[in-house]
Amino acid sequence: MPKTVDRNEQIASFDTGPLLRTVDDLDVMRDHLKGDNFNAPEMRHDLLRLHGLAMRFVNEAHTDPVMAEEMFDLAADLECRIQDLSDALARILAPIRTLQALEPSDQERPGF
Repeated sequence: MPKTVDRNEQIASFDTGPLLRTVDDLDVMRDHLKGDNFNAPEMRHDLLRLHGLAMRFVNEAHTDPVMAEEMFDLAADLECRIQDLSDALARILAPIRTLQALEPSDQERPGF
């Protein structure tokens, strides 16, 4: 039978540092998603540009090698930036899930 860890011990040993570091991860995301003044984020423009290039690539049967290179370079760049966002979200989510796991059951809740 596995040894059960006391919930109070889990709470006492919970490290709040990762929650604070989520703010840094949020700032990473903001850098990717911010716009200048009231302008839309650069990534939005890049996604629209990628769509236009992809439409030309498909409709023109990729006859322009310069345009194809631009499209694939932009796709690779966007992939890297979106992966950065995904990684930041995963880092933000991990300590939140760890904290949520400490929530008492309905039976334990009255006395906390």
